[in-house]
Amino acid sequence: MQRSYVSVTVGNKKTDHAFKKDKVASFATSVSLHESTVRKAGCQNSCQLCQHDHDLEECEAFLGKSVDDRRVFLKENRMCFGCFAHGHISKGWLHKRRCKTCAKLHPTTLHVDSCKGRDEGQVADVTVHTTAVSQYRLPVPTESTTGTSSTPSSGDSAVFQGIIPVRVRQKGSDVCVNTYGFYDNGSTGCFISEKLCDQLQVSGAPTRLLMKTMNGCSRSDGTVVRDLVVTDSEGQNAVELPDVFAYKEIPANARQIATEESIVRWPHLDRISSQLPKFDPGSHIGILVGNNCP
Repeated sequence: MQRSYVSVTVGNKKTDHAFKKDKVASFATSVSLHESTVRKAGCQNSCQLCQHDHDLEECEAFLGKSVDDRRVFLKENRMCFGCFAHGHISKGWLHKRRCKTCAKLHPTTLHVDSCKGRDEGQVADVTVHTTAVSQYRLPVPTESTTGTSSTPSSGDSAVFQGIIPVRVRQKGSDVCVNTYGFYDNGSTGCFISEKLCDQLQVSGAPTRLLMKTMNGCSRSDGTVVRDLVVTDSEGQNAVELPDVFAYKEIPANARQIATEESIVRWPHLDRISSQLPKFDPGSHIGILVGNNCP
């Protein structure tokens, strides 16, 4: 038996009282909710998709969707991406489902295998959101007879993009090609022209590509190229690109490349015009880098 004391103060008088208690062992306990308990939190007695009596992860209709389409369904129905319940979001939620594939905290049906489709002949579904035609128009100043600038009609506008000369190669290959790279921060994917693929002598794995633009969605069979590295025109500052999708051509043209000659007409840009690289007419716009590139 273990004797313990407790002090009790009444008014100005303090009294110590002794009492006995059984000596017991102390155990540190960690408690977590089981997946089935979490599912009950949503108070859903039927599948949100087909209304049958089973969990969403067991729904054939849900399993038949791509991972991207599953996420769209959850978002549209205001469901948590971590446990499929309502009333909260996955960020900061402590009771997420544990993936049976990678053991990380997300539902198994939202697992994305980074190695999927790496073997030739294996097809992966990929969704890419892209502007690909986002354009910034600058009116071209013209000199009037008085020597002041005037703004012509919109038909004389110049369209400039973030297009710079780069070098591209594939890991393990000695083939390096000079081309122009187009940085499109409105695209969630990277693209390479078929011409540049031929120049690099690279091939890729087949894939199904879902393109989402302001004009709608389109699906097409394509090719994904991996292990590409892009550097500046001097071969420095190498960046490894994520999966790159082969496309017939990059939707940009040489007129959209800013050069010293093209921007010197704007006085506020004159001080940086000499820093722009010289235009290389022998290079085409062969690669588009999206915002998924680190």
